[in-house]
Amino acid sequence: MQKKDFLLKRYQWLLIGFLVLIVCLSTASFHFIQNQEQKKTHQNRKTKTAHYTTLKEKAAQSGSLEQLVNKTHTLSRDYVPQDLVTLNVKSVRAVQLRKEAAEALYRMFDAASKNGVTFVANSGYRSYGDQEKIFTQHVQTMGEAKANAISSKPGESEHQLGLAIDLTCAEMSGDLQQSFDNTAEGKWVQAHAQDYGFIIRFPKGAEAQTGYEYEPWHLRYVGVSLAQKIKKSGLCYEAYLKKYGADRVK
Repeated sequence: MQKKDFLLKRYQWLLIGFLVLIVCLSTASFHFIQNQEQKKTHQNRKTKTAHYTTLKEKAAQSGSLEQLVNKTHTLSRDYVPQDLVTLNVKSVRAVQLRKEAAEALYRMFDAASKNGVTFVANSGYRSYGDQEKIFTQHVQTMGEAKANAISSKPGESEHQLGLAIDLTCAEMSGDLQQSFDNTAEGKWVQAHAQDYGFIIRFPKGAEAQTGYEYEPWHLRYVGVSLAQKIKKSGLCYEAYLKKYGADRVK
């Protein structure tokens, strides 16, 4: 009887030891999995953060779609975009844009056409040398002060980026005038350009900030998401950057 009691107690202690072992292993496994999940989450956060930068930083990057070019943020004489394509649209002259901007413009032209609106491209990419000739001609005909209000000095033009397009229409006889905003084409641009990634770069009332007179024909490609945000804000690009430059973008 004593032997049986001894064996029973031994089995009980073995069972207790086995249960304790299971609990310890389960606890250790739980902590291991939890640590691994925490490491994975931390790594995912780091990876996700690495894919973002601020709009202000993007605007300062050479060649970015968001790059800011104006009288104080200039391009070098030798800057030439590497992905220029010649547009296959109705135009006053041969017009080039960077590939992404060109594809967006095609979509915009097609959408406008379905609404009975027909655009004519007037001017796209211009080299540093092209802009130098244009600005010099304006200075000779109207003086430097006026020329600087309606035209860019070489290195200060968005056209050199390959992301700017001047649009006109048959009603304007291919010309570029502020009255473009009263045409069907001008009104369509004001209402829909942002949905294709374009903004009216020199809007009315922003002359002091942009440094240029109102140009309803001059569109700048910045991508759909940013263009829609700028349109909604009612600000010119300089003012938008000042207010939202710390925002993160892809």
